Amino acid sequence: MIILAIESSSRILSVAISKDNKICAEFISSEKFKSEQIIHLIRKVLGQAKLELNDLDYIAVGLGPGSFTGLRIGLACAKGLSLGSGLKIIGIGSLDVIAANVEDDLSVSNVCVVVDAARNNLYVSLFEKTKLKSHFEFRRKLNYSLLTFRQLRTKIKVPTLFTGDGLVKFKELIQKGVPKKSFFADEALWYPKASVLARLAERLISSKKVKLVNRKNILPIYIYPKECQIRDGKTY
Repeated sequence: MIILAIESSSRILSVAISKDNKICAEFISSEKFKSEQIIHLIRKVLGQAKLELNDLDYIAVGLGPGSFTGLRIGLACAKGLSLGSGLKIIGIGSLDVIAANVEDDLSVSNVCVVVDAARNNLYVSLFEKTKLKSHFEFRRKLNYSLLTFRQLRTKIKVPTLFTGDGLVKFKELIQKGVPKKSFFADEALWYPKASVLARLAERLISSKKVKLVNRKNILPIYIYPKECQIRDGKTY
């Protein structure tokens, strides 16, 4: 199974290709990006993996929540490639991707992903580690939510690893607000990665837990109620 993964929900754009659950190529850009840059990175990963577009089986794309502009660019690119090639798209929530960055850390049982939502708000989800036959994975305990710090603090009941770019602004507040229940991932793990997105996509496809839908029905996860469409955090 060969998957092209596009993750553009944060300030860091990444594109990767996985083949049979191994990453063949990945490129990351930390600069502000435009749609043509995603196409450029896709060409680079295809070239590095020595593949053509018609060699792919699926396109995986991060659905956010996150940067409105980045999400629109990434999803439009995925849909354009799908339209031209007939490839199926699988969309996965970007907070799940961030949580999966620490999936292999055996010391971590509970994770809180916090992403900056501006206006002193955070996009938040809580995860708990579950042991399966072949691996550990995080299961969502709280659907994607838009919370203030005060609201977030009431959700933390057990020692929890915090990760996500919301820590840039809120790490100190979290340390003071939940001092005995908070510890923090390394900054390199705060952002969703296309390589991790590809791993989650392949896992879902192999388990047949995902229902692939028409590309027209795949939408970004928007949580702000006034400016955007409200979604309930379901991602597949």
